[in-house]
Amino acid sequence: MKTSLKKKNYSDEEMQQLTEQFAPLVKALAKRYEGRGAEYEDLVQEGYLALIKLAPRCTSSRVLPLFLKHQLPAKVRNAARRLRKRETIDLDQLIDAGMEPGVEMQLPGVADRILDVMEGDEKDILKMLAFGYLQKEIARKLGITQQAVSSRIGKIRKKTRNRME
Repeated sequence: MKTSLKKKNYSDEEMQQLTEQFAPLVKALAKRYEGRGAEYEDLVQEGYLALIKLAPRCTSSRVLPLFLKHQLPAKVRNAARRLRKRETIDLDQLIDAGMEPGVEMQLPGVADRILDVMEGDEKDILKMLAFGYLQKEIARKLGITQQAVSSRIGKIRKKTRNRME
């Protein structure tokens, strides 16, 4: 037997007051997750949307600040991830375009020099990182563990540091 959750109904004026009251929280969360796949303004908008959806779920206005403090960060973080995924280029799209791992892509000057010192799948990892892939996604695409990707990224960093000095 399902029990339905009671939702509090807010008037437009009350919702406007809530958005003004919690604007500092929304903006702080957008600032925290900015650069992780979405721009600040997009995350602020996502934060306000989440606030509008979450507020009615809390039946007590007395605990609403605590409820939002715990629920809103996850919503903004997930929005940043979702927006990041939308902007990244899928490796399969690169392969369809003839840019398989191991095939050279045209990259700006310094990137070409860095790629010259890379060996094996280090080039592929570096390219996927440049396109915004997470270590977990790179590991899945290359058929290796995330720890192996992390180790190779450490080697890449060491090589690039040595190359830049």
